Amino acid sequence: MHDVKKRIIAALISVLTALALLVSCTGAEEPAPTGVPRETEAIAETPTAEPTAEPTAAVREAVYELDISYPSRGASVPATVCVPGSAEPAPLAVFLHGFGGSRGGRYSGFGRLAKALFDAGVASIRIDFAGCGESSEPFSNCSPASMEEDAANAVEFMRESYGIDPDRVLIVGHSLGGRVALELVADGVLDPAAMLLFAPAARSEILIGIFGGRPVWDALKEYARVHDEAEAWMIGKSVGYEFFEGVDRFEDPTPAAAERFHGSAAVVYAVNDNIVPPEASAQVAEILGCRALRLERGGHAAGLDLADTDPAFMEIVRMMIGMIVR
Repeated sequence: MHDVKKRIIAALISVLTALALLVSCTGAEEPAPTGVPRETEAIAETPTAEPTAEPTAAVREAVYELDISYPSRGASVPATVCVPGSAEPAPLAVFLHGFGGSRGGRYSGFGRLAKALFDAGVASIRIDFAGCGESSEPFSNCSPASMEEDAANAVEFMRESYGIDPDRVLIVGHSLGGRVALELVADGVLDPAAMLLFAPAARSEILIGIFGGRPVWDALKEYARVHDEAEAWMIGKSVGYEFFEGVDRFEDPTPAAAERFHGSAAVVYAVNDNIVPPEASAQVAEILGCRALRLERGGHAAGLDLADTDPAFMEIVRMMIGMIVR
């Protein structure tokens, strides 16, 4: 009996030993649920993208003395543009030539002023009005209204094509171009930041006098009303009825322009001008309440034909840059 007990106890010890060995082999750790990594496993992380830097504006390539054309009134207007290289919108100068004139080349007065502006970071466009310079239109298409429209469309073209700053526009006008600059403001077509007027033919009586006085003017105007245009022998061109009508619309656009205009302005004239009397130019400056630069020489060109090194020409350049660069 005693031996039987001993054998039972030995069997129980063997069973307990086997169980202990089984537990030590399998381990006490539970398998991790599917899809959940064990704490000891490396977790593969999705790389975090680096913050994207703010995009920088593309630097605009410089364009100097590029002859182009742009649409206006259903026609193609010849022009020359100068645009400095920059990532920022540039100020713009729009050059308006006088009656029967042209935009001129790079060595003309307008061209040399455009170069000075280009060097100072100011874009520019010089245009040929209908029938002038390289324009393929007849001169009879030229009128104050068509000139206004071409000038306004030039600003829009430069905004769309070269991203100029529409809030920093300088209108530069010589003679009839100066009058058109005043009409652009008087009519509310443009609201330029600045105007520089060279011997502006603001008074209608000045233009009428070129045609031979009021009786001749009225006769030519009536003929043009019937026949669409009249040959003005004194200037060697056929003039459209719209020109006569446009000049008669304003006796002088300066007072109306002064009411609307709040920018910077200056008037340049010569005491020996035999087309626009110097006192007429001085009166424009007085009405606008702006500076007048009085030259002792230069005639109707009013300083535009002076040498680049001439102190008066250098002063004109300083005025232009000071009015638009800020």
